[in-house]
Amino acid sequence: MKILFYQPYNQIVVYIESVLEHFAKAGHETYFISHAEKGETHKNLEKFGCKTFSLMVERKSFFQYYTNRIFKLASFCKENKIDIVYSHFQEANLIAVISQFFCGSHFIITRHHSDSAFTESNSKEQWADRIINRLATNYIATSRKVYDQMVTVEGTRASKVTLVNYGYNFNSFKRVDLNAVEQIKKTYPSRLILVAAARFIREKRHHELLAAAEELIAVGIDFKLLLLGHGPLQYEIAELIKSKKLDGYVYFIGFKINVMDYYAAADLVVHFSISEASNSAIKEAAITCTTVAVCTDVGDFDDYITHGQNGFLLDKENPQKDFVELMNEINNGKFDLNQMAENLCKEVIARFDINNVMHQYEDLNESVLRG
Repeated sequence: MKILFYQPYNQIVVYIESVLEHFAKAGHETYFISHAEKGETHKNLEKFGCKTFSLMVERKSFFQYYTNRIFKLASFCKENKIDIVYSHFQEANLIAVISQFFCGSHFIITRHHSDSAFTESNSKEQWADRIINRLATNYIATSRKVYDQMVTVEGTRASKVTLVNYGYNFNSFKRVDLNAVEQIKKTYPSRLILVAAARFIREKRHHELLAAAEELIAVGIDFKLLLLGHGPLQYEIAELIKSKKLDGYVYFIGFKINVMDYYAAADLVVHFSISEASNSAIKEAAITCTTVAVCTDVGDFDDYITHGQNGFLLDKENPQKDFVELMNEINNGKFDLNQMAENLCKEVIARFDINNVMHQYEDLNESVLRG
């Protein structure tokens, strides 16, 4: 079978690479197309025989940009006799649902967000989702939260939506460098090291996290909060740390390729995000045997995190209050964080390991080809 994975980006997306690698090892002929020029993920995929391409077009106007991509994708599928196309992320999904009318390939649209278009009141994204929902014939929802958003809230026909968890080849994750971990601990000595790794955008709620940090300082908790990531609000957040005089407690680290070392050095990974599909950073933290604090009713956190047993669930509407109370309890030794981290690691592997997920993709392929 000829299988194409199509997405806008050239950055590494571990769960996409994991599925493609598994398809290739199963004997399928695999292809990968990005909108961006070839990058690290193309190199990774080529190692196991995947044929990779870049579908770059000049952006003259909105109409021409999308029209050119639609016909280029359809032409590629016809020329290479692609059986199934897995499309990822909204821009590619919008192009894919129209391209399917101009070639004979079967398209499976993968949804990687839940309700972010609504929490941010983004009318353009809501409009795009409505078109994709209407035109898609086969859909993957990547978590129960995504499925419920699509079917219950947005009215997508349930018969064309399949719930499939992200699947990861955890053996491909970068190994933790114990020397780097020790260096991080020495650089930020404290009773508790906290790590927050997320894009600097509004829905990740760094402002609320910094407000919580102010409260922790006020009650005398010895901690260091390390902020990792990049995004449009990064300079605003960095200035906010200075203006609130959080230096010495909160550190703007920025983007790091060795993020796993930071997770391993942390006592707790905290994530205030208000909207997710199925967050990968939390799974990465789990694999390093570090437990987490996340918001309830966000993504699939409620599906695999049990409060006080393998992680902590904060109130979605007011995570700041819950987090400050939680940190007081942790500081007083109420929880065995090491045991909780081990429990979380086991649960994440059981639920998201590629070998436990891949049969759903194979079943979906057969179902789609049968029509």
